[in-house]
Amino acid sequence: MQLSVVDVVKTFDGEIRKCTAISNNCRKIMYKTVFNNESLPPLYSKTRWGGIFEMLNHFFKQEDFFNELGQQHSELDLTEQWDFIKEYVAAFEPVYISTKAMQAKHTKNPGNRFVEPLTKALKNRLKNLKESIVFKAALLLDPRFNYLNSKFFNQEEKEEIRSFIISTSERIHLCKAKVQPSSSSSPSNAPNGTPNSSSDFDLYFTELYGGSLPEQNAEEIQTSANKILRQLISLDAEAHQNSHFDVWNFWLMRKSTHPELYEVAT
Repeated sequence: MQLSVVDVVKTFDGEIRKCTAISNNCRKIMYKTVFNNESLPPLYSKTRWGGIFEMLNHFFKQEDFFNELGQQHSELDLTEQWDFIKEYVAAFEPVYISTKAMQAKHTKNPGNRFVEPLTKALKNRLKNLKESIVFKAALLLDPRFNYLNSKFFNQEEKEEIRSFIISTSERIHLCKAKVQPSSSSSPSNAPNGTPNSSSDFDLYFTELYGGSLPEQNAEEIQTSANKILRQLISLDAEAHQNSHFDVWNFWLMRKSTHPELYEVAT
């Protein structure tokens, strides 16, 4: 979990630096009297993402105070950072709380023989999960991770994931074609009154003797792939959503506009 957070946080280094600069400016001697009755934004270690959250959360909780301060002193103005701060706090607060809870549990059990292997196992699981193309595809279809100007995936990764999603959609349609008899088929035009549908056994039996069953028209496949690709690219223009966003409902609402992607996503 921690590694995943770090992967996301580092892509927003520029925004974090701007907020950190304002936090540092608050410590200038000229503002000492201003903070006589107010606490300063906490400093943080570069190796601890939780410290970044604490700093931004401090700004968030003192929004009125810092808005007033920013109007008086331009180097303390957070106007352009408020959207980022609010989204950051909303997204990472659940992770921060759970991390603190886990740390507290470990602190109460120093030297516990299970702590180290459990941590190692979690990291290994996370590593394997992050390398899974299926997991990556799920993130690409989620506007909390894939949105306008998102840096979660680079272009090469996106192309790989899109290819996987397109091939998955094609497999879904192939499976549906195998289990759904053609509407033109009827007992009267098939041997022994059996509908002219193909099963896995038909495929195996035919290929056993070097043959193959009729496939979908190549032009039709290409047209479908192009359509899905356009739908995938359009996801890059979606607005960013917070951690409470209902992804399931997001795709239910796109059942008619993105039917192929809807099938993959759900």
